[in-house]
Amino acid sequence: MFRVVFGLLITLALLSCGERPAAVSSPPTHDSAGAIGQSKSDPDLEGLYTSAIEHYVAHALISLPDTVFINRHPDFPGINLPPVIAKTNIKLVDGDRTTTYFAGRDNVLLLNVMAWPEAEKAEFLIVTFRDLKPQHNAHLYLERTDSGYVLDSFGMEYPYGINRPA
Repeated sequence: MFRVVFGLLITLALLSCGERPAAVSSPPTHDSAGAIGQSKSDPDLEGLYTSAIEHYVAHALISLPDTVFINRHPDFPGINLPPVIAKTNIKLVDGDRTTTYFAGRDNVLLLNVMAWPEAEKAEFLIVTFRDLKPQHNAHLYLERTDSGYVLDSFGMEYPYGINRPA
């Protein structure tokens, strides 16, 4: 828990700097249910993060923005994400460049994605920022099935005083 809080504080401190988004790679393969196939050993981090963001977009966003920016904070794994997830453009942004990059832009949606993956399940916390102001937190739990990881549960909390979805 300390690591999560410390990582979040570091990320928020890094939001006071910024510039250009990083490049993204091609998407992993999904079946029609959004499950990601993989071996029974280590979790596929790129696939897990893609699936979590896909479920977040489907469950938490009322209107789809043109682009969702993902903060590449210090605890974010060294992975790339597909350029489009759930019909939404995805751009990875280096955490130390976000403020400069987003200066003068309106209606920017930035996500801090944190994960605790295991072989049989994965937990995600997605902190949503609109115009660099925290909006809400989403908690996603993915579980391994024979066809890959699928959504087990999804929950929202509004600790920032904003009681509406992004």
